[in-house]
Amino acid sequence: MSKVMKSKITNNSLMISFLVCLFFITLTARQAFAEYELKVSTYETGLIQNSLGKTEDIRVVFFDLSDAKSIYLTEIGLDGSVLSRVPLLPNTLAVEEKVREALYYRESTDSYFLGWHGKGVYEFDRQGNQKGFIKTPPLTHDIHVDDNGVMTFAHSWSSEREPQAFQVDKTGKVLWQWNAKKFIKANKFKKAENRKEPENFAAATSAVPLGKDKVAVTLSAWNVVAIVDKKSNKVVKYISDTRRPHSVVVSNNQVIGYTSRSMSGLRKHGPGNSLVVYDDKHKMFSRTFADGIKSLDLQYLGNGLWLLPNGPNILIMDSEGIVYWQLDLENYLYLDSARFSFSNAILIGNDKEYKRPSKTFKSPESDAVCKFIITAEKLDKRNKGRELARLAAGYISQKGPEIKFHIQTGWGFSKKRKDLLANKQQLKIKGNELSGSLQVFSNYKDIEDSIKKPVKGTLKAKLKNGLLQNGDFPLKAKSGYSTKTMNFKLSECNTK
Repeated sequence: MSKVMKSKITNNSLMISFLVCLFFITLTARQAFAEYELKVSTYETGLIQNSLGKTEDIRVVFFDLSDAKSIYLTEIGLDGSVLSRVPLLPNTLAVEEKVREALYYRESTDSYFLGWHGKGVYEFDRQGNQKGFIKTPPLTHDIHVDDNGVMTFAHSWSSEREPQAFQVDKTGKVLWQWNAKKFIKANKFKKAENRKEPENFAAATSAVPLGKDKVAVTLSAWNVVAIVDKKSNKVVKYISDTRRPHSVVVSNNQVIGYTSRSMSGLRKHGPGNSLVVYDDKHKMFSRTFADGIKSLDLQYLGNGLWLLPNGPNILIMDSEGIVYWQLDLENYLYLDSARFSFSNAILIGNDKEYKRPSKTFKSPESDAVCKFIITAEKLDKRNKGRELARLAAGYISQKGPEIKFHIQTGWGFSKKRKDLLANKQQLKIKGNELSGSLQVFSNYKDIEDSIKKPVKGTLKAKLKNGLLQNGDFPLKAKSGYSTKTMNFKLSECNTK
Protein backbone atom coordinates (compact mmCIF):
# COMPACT_ATOMS: atom_id res chain seq x y z
CA MET A 1 0.00 0.00 0.00
CA SER A 2 1.42 3.40 -0.92
CA LYS A 3 2.42 6.01 1.62
CA VAL A 4 -0.16 8.39 0.12
CA MET A 5 -2.94 5.83 0.61
CA LYS A 6 -1.83 5.14 4.19
CA SER A 7 -1.76 8.86 4.88
CA LYS A 8 -5.32 9.27 3.56
CA ILE A 9 -6.57 6.37 5.70
CA THR A 10 -4.86 7.84 8.77
CA ASN A 11 -6.35 11.27 8.09
CA ASN A 12 -9.80 9.76 7.56
CA SER A 13 -9.50 7.84 10.82
CA LEU A 14 -8.51 10.98 12.66
CA MET A 15 -11.40 12.90 11.10
CA ILE A 16 -13.89 10.16 12.10
CA SER A 17 -12.49 10.12 15.65
CA PHE A 18 -12.77 13.90 15.80
CA LEU A 19 -16.38 13.85 14.61
CA VAL A 20 -17.31 11.12 17.10
CA CYS A 21 -15.74 13.11 19.93
CA LEU A 22 -17.51 16.27 18.76
CA PHE A 23 -20.83 14.39 18.68
CA PHE A 24 -20.45 13.20 22.27
CA ILE A 25 -19.33 16.61 23.47
CA THR A 26 -22.39 18.15 21.79
CA LEU A 27 -24.65 15.49 23.25
CA THR A 28 -23.18 16.01 26.72
CA ALA A 29 -23.70 19.75 26.40
CA ARG A 30 -27.34 19.16 25.39
CA GLN A 31 -27.72 16.90 28.41
CA ALA A 32 -26.38 19.52 30.77
CA PHE A 33 -28.21 22.53 29.39
CA ALA A 34 -31.42 21.25 27.74
CA GLU A 35 -34.46 22.66 29.49
CA TYR A 36 -37.23 20.21 30.32
CA GLU A 37 -39.85 19.86 27.59
CA LEU A 38 -43.04 18.88 29.39
CA LYS A 39 -46.13 17.29 27.89
CA VAL A 40 -49.33 16.06 29.54
CA SER A 41 -49.99 12.90 27.49
CA THR A 42 -52.94 11.63 29.56
CA TYR A 43 -55.55 13.69 31.41
CA GLU A 44 -58.80 11.88 32.14
CA THR A 45 -60.50 15.02 33.44
CA GLY A 46 -63.81 13.45 34.42
CA LEU A 47 -62.19 10.52 36.21
CA ILE A 48 -59.74 12.79 38.06
CA GLN A 49 -62.52 15.06 39.28
CA ASN A 50 -64.62 12.05 40.21
CA SER A 51 -61.77 10.80 42.43
CA LEU A 52 -60.18 14.04 43.73
CA GLY A 53 -62.93 16.66 43.47
CA LYS A 54 -62.00 20.18 42.36
CA THR A 55 -58.68 20.37 40.55
CA GLU A 56 -58.11 24.15 40.18
CA ASP A 57 -55.73 24.38 43.15
CA ILE A 58 -53.87 21.11 42.53
CA ARG A 59 -50.14 21.44 41.84
CA VAL A 60 -47.61 18.77 40.92
CA VAL A 61 -44.18 19.72 42.23
CA PHE A 62 -40.76 18.38 41.24
CA PHE A 63 -37.05 19.22 41.11
CA ASP A 64 -35.70 20.43 37.76
CA LEU A 65 -31.98 19.64 37.33
CA SER A 66 -31.74 20.65 33.67
CA ASP A 67 -30.17 24.05 34.35
CA ALA A 68 -26.37 24.08 34.61
CA LYS A 69 -26.35 26.72 37.34
CA SER A 70 -29.32 26.15 39.64
CA ILE A 71 -31.65 23.49 40.98
CA TYR A 72 -35.18 24.63 40.20
CA LEU A 73 -38.35 23.80 42.08
CA THR A 74 -41.22 23.66 39.60
CA GLU A 75 -44.97 23.68 40.24
CA ILE A 76 -47.36 22.84 37.39
CA GLY A 77 -51.13 22.53 37.03
CA LEU A 78 -52.75 19.33 35.81
CA ASP A 79 -53.12 20.91 32.36
CA GLY A 80 -49.32 21.09 32.16
CA SER A 81 -48.97 24.86 32.57
CA VAL A 82 -45.89 25.91 34.57
CA LEU A 83 -47.20 28.01 37.45
CA SER A 84 -43.94 28.50 39.32
CA ARG A 85 -40.25 27.77 38.62
CA VAL A 86 -37.86 29.12 41.25
CA PRO A 87 -34.10 28.55 41.72
CA LEU A 88 -33.03 26.99 45.01
CA LEU A 89 -29.31 26.14 45.16
CA PRO A 90 -26.28 25.81 42.86
CA ASN A 91 -26.78 22.68 40.77
CA THR A 92 -24.13 20.10 41.51
CA LEU A 93 -26.70 17.33 41.95
CA ALA A 94 -26.59 16.50 38.25
CA VAL A 95 -22.99 15.32 38.49
CA GLU A 96 -23.10 13.77 41.97
CA GLU A 97 -24.01 10.20 41.07
CA LYS A 98 -23.93 9.02 44.69
CA VAL A 99 -26.55 11.58 45.73
CA ARG A 100 -30.24 10.76 45.61
CA GLU A 101 -32.01 13.93 46.64
CA ALA A 102 -35.12 13.88 48.86
CA LEU A 103 -38.19 16.15 48.61
CA TYR A 104 -40.91 16.76 51.20
CA TYR A 105 -43.76 19.27 51.52
CA ARG A 106 -45.06 20.28 54.96
CA GLU A 107 -48.55 21.69 54.75
CA SER A 108 -48.53 23.37 58.18
CA THR A 109 -45.71 25.72 57.13
CA ASP A 110 -46.40 25.65 53.35
CA SER A 111 -42.74 24.91 52.77
CA TYR A 112 -40.52 22.40 50.97
CA PHE A 113 -37.60 20.40 52.34
CA LEU A 114 -34.65 19.37 50.18
CA GLY A 115 -32.55 16.55 51.63
CA TRP A 116 -29.01 16.42 50.27
CA HIS A 117 -26.64 13.52 50.93
CA GLY A 118 -23.46 14.66 52.67
CA LYS A 119 -24.86 18.10 53.50
CA GLY A 120 -28.18 18.10 55.29
CA VAL A 121 -31.74 19.37 54.91
CA TYR A 122 -32.71 22.75 53.45
CA GLU A 123 -36.12 24.37 53.98
CA PHE A 124 -37.58 26.73 51.36
CA ASP A 125 -40.83 28.63 51.03
CA ARG A 126 -42.76 28.28 47.79
CA GLN A 127 -41.08 31.40 46.38
CA GLY A 128 -37.67 29.74 46.67
CA ASN A 129 -36.46 31.68 49.73
CA GLN A 130 -34.33 29.58 52.07
CA LYS A 131 -35.88 29.43 55.56
CA GLY A 132 -33.31 27.21 57.21
CA PHE A 133 -30.62 24.54 56.97
CA ILE A 134 -29.92 21.60 59.28
CA LYS A 135 -26.79 19.49 59.08
CA THR A 136 -27.81 15.84 59.38
CA PRO A 137 -26.31 12.37 59.06
CA PRO A 138 -26.16 11.11 55.44
CA LEU A 139 -29.57 10.71 53.82
CA THR A 140 -30.81 9.61 50.40
CA HIS A 141 -34.01 9.08 48.43
CA ASP A 142 -36.72 9.91 50.97
CA ILE A 143 -37.47 12.16 53.95
CA HIS A 144 -40.42 12.78 56.28
CA VAL A 145 -40.75 15.96 58.40
CA ASP A 146 -43.44 16.30 61.09
CA ASP A 147 -44.91 19.51 62.51
CA ASN A 148 -42.38 19.48 65.39
CA GLY A 149 -39.47 19.39 62.98
CA VAL A 150 -38.57 15.74 63.62
CA MET A 151 -37.09 14.27 60.45
CA THR A 152 -37.10 10.58 59.55
CA PHE A 153 -34.92 9.30 56.72
CA ALA A 154 -32.83 6.41 55.43
CA HIS A 155 -29.14 6.18 54.54
CA SER A 156 -29.02 4.08 51.40
CA TRP A 157 -25.27 3.88 50.84
CA SER A 158 -24.43 2.90 54.43
CA SER A 159 -21.92 0.20 55.32
CA GLU A 160 -22.60 -2.83 57.52
CA ARG A 161 -21.36 -0.90 60.58
CA GLU A 162 -23.43 2.25 59.97
CA PRO A 163 -27.10 2.95 60.78
CA GLN A 164 -29.58 2.40 57.95
CA ALA A 165 -32.27 4.75 59.35
CA PHE A 166 -32.35 7.92 61.49
CA GLN A 167 -34.64 10.31 63.28
CA VAL A 168 -33.25 13.76 64.14
CA ASP A 169 -34.80 16.83 65.75
CA LYS A 170 -34.99 20.31 64.22
CA THR A 171 -31.42 21.05 65.35
CA GLY A 172 -30.01 17.92 63.71
CA LYS A 173 -29.55 16.03 66.98
CA VAL A 174 -29.98 12.27 66.50
CA LEU A 175 -33.02 11.03 68.43
CA TRP A 176 -33.03 7.46 67.11
CA GLN A 177 -31.01 5.29 64.76
CA TRP A 178 -31.15 1.68 63.63
CA ASN A 179 -28.63 -0.73 62.19
CA ALA A 180 -30.09 -3.66 60.23
CA LYS A 181 -27.09 -5.99 60.57
CA LYS A 182 -28.51 -8.29 63.29
CA PHE A 183 -31.89 -8.54 61.57
CA ILE A 184 -30.38 -9.37 58.18
CA LYS A 185 -27.87 -11.85 59.60
CA ALA A 186 -30.63 -13.64 61.56
CA ASN A 187 -32.70 -14.22 58.41
CA LYS A 188 -31.79 -16.00 55.21
CA PHE A 189 -32.63 -13.24 52.77
CA LYS A 190 -31.16 -13.37 49.29
CA LYS A 191 -29.36 -10.16 48.41
CA ALA A 192 -30.39 -8.47 45.15
CA GLU A 193 -27.14 -7.03 43.86
CA ASN A 194 -27.41 -3.84 41.82
CA ARG A 195 -24.41 -3.24 39.62
CA LYS A 196 -25.19 0.44 39.07
CA GLU A 197 -25.42 1.67 42.66
CA PRO A 198 -22.59 2.68 45.05
CA GLU A 199 -21.14 0.11 47.44
CA ASN A 200 -23.56 -0.45 50.33
CA PHE A 201 -24.86 -3.00 52.82
CA ALA A 202 -28.66 -2.75 52.66
CA ALA A 203 -29.67 0.01 50.18
CA ALA A 204 -32.14 1.45 52.69
CA THR A 205 -34.18 3.71 50.41
CA SER A 206 -37.05 4.83 52.63
CA ALA A 207 -37.85 5.34 56.32
CA VAL A 208 -41.30 6.53 57.44
CA PRO A 209 -42.78 6.90 60.97
CA LEU A 210 -45.41 4.26 61.72
CA GLY A 211 -47.30 5.84 64.59
CA LYS A 212 -45.22 7.10 67.53
CA ASP A 213 -43.32 3.93 68.34
CA LYS A 214 -42.34 2.32 65.03
CA VAL A 215 -40.61 3.12 61.75
CA ALA A 216 -41.05 1.34 58.40
CA VAL A 217 -37.68 0.95 56.65
CA THR A 218 -37.14 -0.44 53.14
CA LEU A 219 -34.02 -2.60 52.84
CA SER A 220 -34.00 -2.64 49.08
CA ALA A 221 -30.91 -4.81 48.67
CA TRP A 222 -32.62 -7.60 50.61
CA ASN A 223 -36.14 -7.19 49.11
CA VAL A 224 -37.58 -6.38 52.54
CA VAL A 225 -39.70 -3.71 54.25
CA ALA A 226 -38.90 -3.90 57.98
CA ILE A 227 -41.18 -2.57 60.74
CA VAL A 228 -38.85 -1.53 63.57
CA ASP A 229 -39.87 -0.90 67.18
CA LYS A 230 -37.98 2.22 68.26
CA LYS A 231 -37.67 1.30 71.92
CA SER A 232 -36.24 -2.19 71.48
CA ASN A 233 -34.69 -1.52 68.04
CA LYS A 234 -36.02 -4.91 66.95
CA VAL A 235 -37.99 -5.78 63.84
CA VAL A 236 -41.52 -6.71 64.94
CA LYS A 237 -42.77 -7.48 61.43
CA TYR A 238 -41.45 -7.49 57.91
CA ILE A 239 -42.71 -7.70 54.33
CA SER A 240 -40.68 -9.65 51.78
CA ASP A 241 -40.96 -9.21 48.02
CA THR A 242 -39.60 -10.71 44.81
CA ARG A 243 -38.50 -7.22 43.66
CA ARG A 244 -36.60 -4.41 45.39
CA PRO A 245 -38.97 -2.23 47.52
CA HIS A 246 -38.22 1.50 47.39
CA SER A 247 -40.62 4.18 48.67
CA VAL A 248 -43.01 3.07 51.40
CA VAL A 249 -46.34 4.72 52.37
CA VAL A 250 -48.13 4.18 55.69
CA SER A 251 -51.59 4.98 57.04
CA ASN A 252 -53.44 4.02 60.22
CA ASN A 253 -50.29 2.44 61.67
CA GLN A 254 -49.66 0.03 58.81
CA VAL A 255 -47.98 -0.12 55.44
CA ILE A 256 -50.53 0.47 52.67
CA GLY A 257 -48.22 0.52 49.66
CA TYR A 258 -44.74 0.91 48.23
CA THR A 259 -42.87 1.10 44.96
CA SER A 260 -40.67 -1.77 43.86
CA ARG A 261 -38.30 -2.16 40.97
CA SER A 262 -36.16 -4.60 39.04
CA MET A 263 -32.41 -4.41 39.47
CA SER A 264 -30.82 -1.72 37.32
CA GLY A 265 -29.23 -3.18 34.25
CA LEU A 266 -30.74 -6.64 34.77
CA ARG A 267 -34.50 -6.11 34.37
CA LYS A 268 -35.49 -9.30 36.13
CA HIS A 269 -39.26 -9.75 36.46
CA GLY A 270 -40.30 -7.47 33.63
CA PRO A 271 -40.33 -3.65 33.60
CA GLY A 272 -38.53 -1.27 35.95
CA ASN A 273 -41.00 0.08 38.50
CA SER A 274 -44.17 -1.34 39.97
CA LEU A 275 -46.73 -0.14 42.51
CA VAL A 276 -47.62 -2.55 45.31
CA VAL A 277 -50.87 -1.81 47.19
CA TYR A 278 -52.46 -3.72 50.08
CA ASP A 279 -56.19 -4.29 50.40
CA ASP A 280 -58.23 -2.85 53.28
CA LYS A 281 -57.80 -5.98 55.40
CA HIS A 282 -54.04 -6.06 54.70
CA LYS A 283 -54.24 -9.71 53.72
CA MET A 284 -53.73 -9.45 49.96
CA PHE A 285 -51.77 -7.09 47.78
CA SER A 286 -51.78 -6.22 44.09
CA ARG A 287 -48.88 -5.27 41.83
CA THR A 288 -49.18 -2.77 39.01
CA PHE A 289 -46.40 -2.40 36.46
CA ALA A 290 -45.43 1.19 35.67
CA ASP A 291 -42.19 0.68 33.72
CA GLY A 292 -40.07 3.85 33.95
CA ILE A 293 -36.45 4.39 34.99
CA LYS A 294 -36.58 4.95 38.72
CA SER A 295 -38.84 6.27 41.46
CA LEU A 296 -37.73 7.76 44.77
CA ASP A 297 -41.17 8.97 45.87
CA LEU A 298 -44.70 7.65 46.27
CA GLN A 299 -47.73 9.53 47.55
CA TYR A 300 -51.22 8.28 48.35
CA LEU A 301 -53.74 10.91 47.23
CA GLY A 302 -56.83 9.26 48.72
CA ASN A 303 -59.83 7.60 47.07
CA GLY A 304 -57.64 4.92 45.51
CA LEU A 305 -55.25 7.20 43.58
CA TRP A 306 -51.44 7.37 43.82
CA LEU A 307 -48.83 9.82 42.57
CA LEU A 308 -45.82 7.97 41.16
CA PRO A 309 -42.77 9.81 39.78
CA ASN A 310 -41.41 7.31 37.32
CA GLY A 311 -38.27 8.58 35.62
CA PRO A 312 -39.25 10.10 32.28
CA ASN A 313 -42.84 10.60 33.47
CA ILE A 314 -45.03 11.30 36.49
CA LEU A 315 -48.21 9.24 36.86
CA ILE A 316 -51.48 9.54 38.73
CA MET A 317 -52.79 6.00 38.75
CA ASP A 318 -54.87 3.58 40.77
CA SER A 319 -53.89 0.21 42.21
CA GLU A 320 -55.30 -1.54 39.13
CA GLY A 321 -52.73 0.26 37.00
CA ILE A 322 -55.20 2.59 35.27
CA VAL A 323 -53.46 5.87 34.43
CA TYR A 324 -55.62 8.96 35.06
CA TRP A 325 -52.89 11.55 34.39
CA GLN A 326 -49.41 11.44 32.93
CA LEU A 327 -46.71 14.09 32.52
CA ASP A 328 -43.89 13.19 30.12
CA LEU A 329 -40.40 14.54 29.84
CA GLU A 330 -40.42 14.83 26.06
CA ASN A 331 -36.67 15.39 25.60
CA TYR A 332 -35.55 12.71 28.04
CA LEU A 333 -33.49 10.94 25.37
CA TYR A 334 -31.46 14.10 24.79
CA LEU A 335 -30.86 14.44 28.51
CA ASP A 336 -30.01 10.73 28.53
CA SER A 337 -29.46 10.40 32.25
CA ALA A 338 -31.56 9.24 35.17
CA ARG A 339 -30.09 12.18 37.10
CA PHE A 340 -32.26 14.50 34.99
CA SER A 341 -35.45 12.48 35.29
CA PHE A 342 -38.50 12.82 37.55
CA SER A 343 -37.28 10.88 40.57
CA ASN A 344 -39.08 13.02 43.17
CA ALA A 345 -42.52 14.61 42.92
CA ILE A 346 -45.33 15.73 45.23
CA LEU A 347 -48.97 16.66 44.65
CA ILE A 348 -50.39 19.48 46.77
CA GLY A 349 -53.65 21.45 46.87
CA ASN A 350 -56.11 18.55 46.67
CA ASP A 351 -59.13 18.38 48.96
CA LYS A 352 -58.27 15.67 51.50
CA GLU A 353 -61.84 15.61 52.82
CA TYR A 354 -63.40 14.87 49.43
CA LYS A 355 -65.34 11.57 49.31
CA ARG A 356 -65.37 9.74 46.01
CA PRO A 357 -68.81 8.71 44.63
CA SER A 358 -69.51 4.98 44.60
CA LYS A 359 -70.19 5.14 40.85
CA THR A 360 -67.54 6.03 38.31
CA PHE A 361 -67.65 9.07 36.04
CA LYS A 362 -69.91 8.83 32.98
CA SER A 363 -69.70 11.24 30.08
CA PRO A 364 -73.03 12.53 28.64
CA GLU A 365 -72.58 10.65 25.35
CA SER A 366 -72.38 7.22 27.07
CA ASP A 367 -75.31 5.07 28.16
CA ALA A 368 -73.21 3.23 30.74
CA VAL A 369 -69.64 3.13 32.06
CA CYS A 370 -68.08 0.49 34.34
CA LYS A 371 -64.70 -0.33 35.74
CA PHE A 372 -63.47 -3.76 34.64
CA ILE A 373 -60.85 -6.11 36.06
CA ILE A 374 -59.72 -9.44 34.63
CA THR A 375 -58.26 -11.87 37.15
CA ALA A 376 -57.09 -15.45 37.11
CA GLU A 377 -59.27 -18.06 38.78
CA LYS A 378 -56.50 -19.00 41.21
CA LEU A 379 -54.09 -16.76 43.08
CA ASP A 380 -50.56 -16.40 41.85
CA LYS A 381 -48.04 -18.43 43.86
CA ARG A 382 -45.63 -15.53 44.41
CA ASN A 383 -45.11 -14.12 47.88
CA LYS A 384 -46.75 -17.04 49.69
CA GLY A 385 -49.94 -16.79 47.65
CA ARG A 386 -50.76 -13.27 48.83
CA GLU A 387 -50.28 -11.51 45.50
CA LEU A 388 -53.44 -10.91 43.50
CA ALA A 389 -53.11 -12.33 40.00
CA ARG A 390 -54.80 -9.48 38.15
CA LEU A 391 -54.31 -9.67 34.40
CA ALA A 392 -55.83 -6.44 33.07
CA ALA A 393 -57.95 -3.50 34.15
CA GLY A 394 -59.56 -0.36 32.77
CA TYR A 395 -62.92 1.17 31.91
CA ILE A 396 -65.58 -0.07 29.52
CA SER A 397 -68.32 2.17 28.11
CA GLN A 398 -71.55 1.51 26.22
CA LYS A 399 -73.36 3.55 23.61
CA GLY A 400 -76.38 1.59 22.40
CA PRO A 401 -75.07 -1.84 21.34
CA GLU A 402 -71.50 -0.58 20.86
CA ILE A 403 -68.80 -1.32 23.45
CA LYS A 404 -65.49 0.50 23.87
CA PHE A 405 -62.54 -0.01 26.22
CA HIS A 406 -60.72 2.98 27.74
CA ILE A 407 -57.24 3.51 29.22
CA GLN A 408 -56.41 -0.14 29.65
CA THR A 409 -53.21 -0.87 31.50
CA GLY A 410 -50.05 -1.81 29.64
CA TRP A 411 -49.19 -4.70 31.95
CA GLY A 412 -45.52 -5.16 31.64
CA PHE A 413 -45.01 -5.26 27.90
CA SER A 414 -43.16 -2.67 25.85
CA LYS A 415 -44.84 0.70 25.33
CA LYS A 416 -44.67 0.07 21.59
CA ARG A 417 -46.92 -2.95 22.09
CA LYS A 418 -49.61 -1.31 24.23
CA ASP A 419 -52.07 -1.72 21.38
CA LEU A 420 -52.05 -5.47 21.99
CA LEU A 421 -54.93 -5.05 24.42
CA ALA A 422 -56.42 -1.64 23.70
CA ASN A 423 -59.26 -1.63 21.17
CA LYS A 424 -58.61 -5.23 20.10
CA GLN A 425 -62.05 -6.37 21.21
CA GLN A 426 -65.22 -7.34 19.37
CA LEU A 427 -67.83 -7.11 22.10
CA LYS A 428 -71.42 -6.03 21.47
CA ILE A 429 -74.71 -5.98 23.31
CA LYS A 430 -77.61 -7.75 21.66
CA GLY A 431 -80.80 -7.50 23.65
CA ASN A 432 -79.87 -8.42 27.21
CA GLU A 433 -76.60 -10.19 26.41
CA LEU A 434 -73.03 -8.96 26.24
CA SER A 435 -70.97 -11.27 24.04
CA GLY A 436 -67.95 -11.43 21.76
CA SER A 437 -64.17 -11.66 21.99
CA LEU A 438 -61.26 -9.63 23.36
CA GLN A 439 -57.49 -9.99 23.71
CA VAL A 440 -56.35 -11.17 27.15
CA PHE A 441 -53.36 -12.56 29.00
CA SER A 442 -54.27 -15.98 30.36
CA ASN A 443 -51.29 -16.31 32.70
CA TYR A 444 -49.65 -13.93 35.14
CA LYS A 445 -46.20 -15.13 34.06
CA ASP A 446 -46.98 -13.98 30.52
CA ILE A 447 -47.11 -10.45 31.90
CA GLU A 448 -44.27 -10.26 34.39
CA ASP A 449 -41.74 -12.84 33.27
CA SER A 450 -41.87 -13.98 29.65
CA ILE A 451 -43.91 -11.04 28.28
CA LYS A 452 -45.79 -13.08 25.70
CA LYS A 453 -48.48 -11.90 23.34
CA PRO A 454 -52.10 -12.03 24.55
CA VAL A 455 -54.58 -14.62 23.34
CA LYS A 456 -58.21 -14.47 22.20
CA GLY A 457 -60.79 -14.69 24.97
CA THR A 458 -64.56 -15.09 24.65
CA LEU A 459 -67.19 -13.58 26.92
CA LYS A 460 -70.93 -14.11 27.31
CA ALA A 461 -72.84 -12.28 30.04
CA LYS A 462 -76.54 -11.84 30.81
CA LEU A 463 -77.61 -8.24 31.47
CA LYS A 464 -80.69 -6.47 32.79
CA ASN A 465 -82.35 -3.80 30.67
CA GLY A 466 -79.64 -4.17 28.03
CA LEU A 467 -77.15 -2.05 29.99
CA LEU A 468 -73.76 -2.85 31.52
CA GLN A 469 -74.06 -3.80 35.18
CA ASN A 470 -71.97 -4.75 38.20
CA GLY A 471 -71.13 -8.44 38.36
CA ASP A 472 -68.66 -11.28 37.80
CA PHE A 473 -68.73 -13.04 34.44
CA PRO A 474 -66.72 -16.04 33.12
CA LEU A 475 -64.12 -15.24 30.46
CA LYS A 476 -62.69 -18.20 28.56
CA ALA A 477 -59.36 -18.19 26.73
CA LYS A 478 -57.00 -20.74 25.26
CA SER A 479 -53.98 -21.58 27.42
CA GLY A 480 -51.76 -23.96 25.47
CA TYR A 481 -53.93 -26.89 24.38
CA SER A 482 -56.57 -26.29 27.06
CA THR A 483 -59.23 -23.65 27.70
CA LYS A 484 -58.81 -21.53 30.81
CA THR A 485 -61.67 -19.78 32.64
CA MET A 486 -60.94 -16.35 34.10
CA ASN A 487 -63.09 -13.76 35.85
CA PHE A 488 -64.30 -10.60 34.12
CA LYS A 489 -65.52 -8.25 36.87
CA LEU A 490 -67.58 -5.10 36.27
CA SER A 491 -67.90 -2.60 39.14
CA GLU A 492 -68.81 1.03 39.90
CA CYS A 493 -71.23 0.95 36.95
CA ASN A 494 -72.92 4.25 36.14
CA THR A 495 -75.95 4.02 33.81
CA LYS A 496 -78.39 6.48 32.34
